[in-house]
Amino acid sequence: MEMWQLDAFEYRLTDAQGPNGLGTKVTVYQLLDDSTRFDVGTMCFADPENGTDAITTLDAAFTEHGVPQELLSDNGLAFSQARRGNISATERFLADRGCLGITGRGRHPQTQGKNERSHQTILRFLDANAPDTLERLTALIADYRTYYNYRRRHQALPGSMTPGQAWDAAEHHPTDGTPISHDVLQARADSYRDKAIADRGDEPVVVDLRATTIPAEHSEQAKPHGGRLRDSPDHVVITRTNPQIYFQSIRIKVPTTLVGTYQIVTTETEFMMFDAISGVESIYFPLPMRTDATQEPFPLWQVAGARIRDPKPAWLQKRQTYETEHFLADRDLTAPPAPLAGRFRRL
Repeated sequence: MEMWQLDAFEYRLTDAQGPNGLGTKVTVYQLLDDSTRFDVGTMCFADPENGTDAITTLDAAFTEHGVPQELLSDNGLAFSQARRGNISATERFLADRGCLGITGRGRHPQTQGKNERSHQTILRFLDANAPDTLERLTALIADYRTYYNYRRRHQALPGSMTPGQAWDAAEHHPTDGTPISHDVLQARADSYRDKAIADRGDEPVVVDLRATTIPAEHSEQAKPHGGRLRDSPDHVVITRTNPQIYFQSIRIKVPTTLVGTYQIVTTETEFMMFDAISGVESIYFPLPMRTDATQEPFPLWQVAGARIRDPKPAWLQKRQTYETEHFLADRDLTAPPAPLAGRFRRL
């Protein structure tokens, strides 16, 4: 109860209802007590990794077992945005209950190594039982938790006891429930952002997409000024009659569900648009932009690595199909992308 670990992974059902005859993708959230390896509340959902389902998983576990002092996760946007200079809904949920969300360093998977190893155990169990529906998967996860917690001996625990035995024997130290101020979370996010700026020796660029070119003061030759990420003096408005954005004079169509007012933040490796009212990240893609589109405007799902807030299933399927057809060789979109030149050509 001093620290839990939360991680999520995609799993394909055996229904063959996905693109190209593959199984439907679902998301499993695995939640473990760090010390005893006790599974406190693994759950599964139909949607890709997101903050709402992460919070649902945590809330159920908190109700059953209490609230730990800390929660360790990776730097996925559903869990933590601190290293991007923002605060996620999951971090706020935790803080309000007196639990501090913490993360491992980027590109440092050893921090979550124990959880990654636990994925292998549950994956072998699920593959052996081949669930074909989300309901069947949910039932299997419940069976797995009983087996894993109370019947399977864990080599990493003293005497190879089960996680359930370790959980029952351990002295628990949950949080005292005192809420953590959101100002503390923001100060930490600001610190991460300042450090990233200093390490890079460059200042993140904030650009109004209505401009046809990037202003000279934000060019690659601009000297760093230090300080935190600057607020854009203007906002970009996506309207229902013109649902598109402009990136370096290229027009990109977006769903009408994204109608609203946004603030734009770009770095050397990321383009992001945040809702001006809620602060929620709504549009994202890695930079330099990659697409095999041959004319514009083209839809955002044709940009490699793109994601949007609350995507419809049809949008996700189009994106997945397009990336499979055009970017199968480099599906690891976290790797540095190839330059845009040569990928996009005007007709």
